[in-house]
Amino acid sequence: MTLEQWLEGYATLQDFIRENYVEEEALSLLPIKDKDFFKRLLVERGLPSGIAKMFLENITFGVTSIDLYDTPLIKFGDQYMLYGPSLKEALLHELVISNVGRNKEKLSAKGEALENRLFRLFSESGFQPKKIKENRRGEEYQFDLAVKWGAHLFVFECKNRAIPRSPITSRNMSDDYQEHVIQIQRLCSGLEKHPEILEKYFGSNHGITKIVPCLVNGLPLSFDKQLGGVYVTDISSVSRFFTDNEITLHLGSQQRVIYRQWVCGKPCVGDFMFLLNNPFSLRLKMQNLSSHIEHVYIAEGVFVRAKEIFYDEKGTQDVIRFFNELDDYRKALIAEGEYYLQ
Repeated sequence: MTLEQWLEGYATLQDFIRENYVEEEALSLLPIKDKDFFKRLLVERGLPSGIAKMFLENITFGVTSIDLYDTPLIKFGDQYMLYGPSLKEALLHELVISNVGRNKEKLSAKGEALENRLFRLFSESGFQPKKIKENRRGEEYQFDLAVKWGAHLFVFECKNRAIPRSPITSRNMSDDYQEHVIQIQRLCSGLEKHPEILEKYFGSNHGITKIVPCLVNGLPLSFDKQLGGVYVTDISSVSRFFTDNEITLHLGSQQRVIYRQWVCGKPCVGDFMFLLNNPFSLRLKMQNLSSHIEHVYIAEGVFVRAKEIFYDEKGTQDVIRFFNELDDYRKALIAEGEYYLQ
């Protein structure tokens, strides 16, 4: 199914609920029809018969459903009830994201495009990236991308998915990332168990002493801390690192350089590791966040603890101060010998 067909399917059912809703008649939000009725609705809106059938199967509440939000069709014998209360005012794109994410349906073309983009980026930066696929004792080891940089081997797993915008899709994404981490941990463990794989792709004298696992997102989404020993970054941060050393700030008609990503005249592995450990785009945005906690009275002795998040854009001097402190921290690491300058 295409994204357009997903949207058209949900839009058709939402329109049906809205058109048949009668104020003060709650049951009008819970219509019960046979499956063919809903299929005809979809076909009349232009969906092919086979696609309409597939869509209805995907939105029928079942064992893989989390709630009725994205699976509002409930089967009762030969009849189906459409749960209208949530569908009536739902945002269609969030329904699609939730359902597609829950079923872990991957947009493979987008995923491959991200891998190819990362491959080209490292190739154009003077590296020899490898796509590795090996089988050992019936266990497959397939790496989206592996890049040797000095004694470091960066293992990249590429993920191209939407950013969650609801509690349900956030939970789906959290579950997915736990699976991604387990997968990349298994791949890295495979390299340690089967060192001949490294020799095959990087030579017998490869000199690799450190494996760095990374998840790369297609959308601008990085994590401030490692997830199970895995760095989570995004293609925009990686691309900017290799293509643009200077971070600039517009001050009136002037453009001022406030930070340089490379310590020397070209990128070194320490610079890249520093970016992974200190994703400045994320941390700068996090400095703009604040929160306020309220305790809402419900009943005698019962309160709800509510946390509200606020975003307050910092001024120019705050941004300059942030990068100055980041640069000072980097200089301290260099002075302590904890920065790879090769």
